[in-house]
Amino acid sequence: MEVDTGEEELMYATEVRRRLLDLFKNMVNKITSANFDEIFKKFEENDAVVTNVDQNVDTFKANLYRNISENFKDMWHLQEIDLQLNALKFCKEKCKNNTTSWRPTGQTPEAQTKYLRIHYLRKKIAFVDNAIAAQHKSFENLSSEVLTKRSRIGALIQRRTILEGEMNMRMEMIDKNTALESSNQKDHS
Repeated sequence: MEVDTGEEELMYATEVRRRLLDLFKNMVNKITSANFDEIFKKFEENDAVVTNVDQNVDTFKANLYRNISENFKDMWHLQEIDLQLNALKFCKEKCKNNTTSWRPTGQTPEAQTKYLRIHYLRKKIAFVDNAIAAQHKSFENLSSEVLTKRSRIGALIQRRTILEGEMNMRMEMIDKNTALESSNQKDHS
């Protein structure tokens, strides 16, 4: 593919490269001595390492950024990323408003993936339906247990009421018998 490598395209690739290098530099600058606390604890015997913590961290950061940037620059040139970015930008501009012309199916991405999304939603619905059915079955089992226990409790309350009534009647009879016996004893005395 013949790509016009005009000044604008070179500026685009240069800008992307600069932004990536800035991101790497920001990433390296976020490194602090706190990140190395565990390592420095291992070197507590060696005063030279522990006393020069900030210097060691700065040296590490400088070497890390230098290695990252050198490897990045080598990769950039070996892979000809600037040309690849320019080709990508050219293709994006050429097909900016017509995304279906270059697609093998001739459909928009949304139309092409519609069936996958529908299938995914059906699977989700089936999963939720199965979960609801399992919860409904569990609810039915638990509600029958609750009804059984409620009927037992009702029977116990009814039995308790009957027994309380019988106990009150017997207490009244005992009280009457005790009162009769005490009155009979008074009469005999």
